[in-house]
Amino acid sequence: MAGSWLHFVTKKGRFRGSALLENGGDVVEALEEAYGMVWYLADGWAYQQLPTDAAPDQLIEQARAHYQNGLRLSPGYTRAAEEQGIGREADWGPKR
Repeated sequence: MAGSWLHFVTKKGRFRGSALLENGGDVVEALEEAYGMVWYLADGWAYQQLPTDAAPDQLIEQARAHYQNGLRLSPGYTRAAEEQGIGREADWGPKR
């Protein structure tokens, strides 16, 4: 993935800005990954797979590694986003 969470956040969790996001496609990919991470964490999968005393950075890395599961959990993209070529819902597999 050309644009990703790790392009705008360091391994220590510091925001590095958008300099590594070289074009609109990179930005869309980074946003998609972050969107999937939010849904992954919101669903509680990370808490089911990690001890409750896990450090926040462990939870973030777990979410980053499994953001595609979060995309499957999300309500998906709007028609307008799909018309712009954003989103690959068909690749996400069946919703649960």
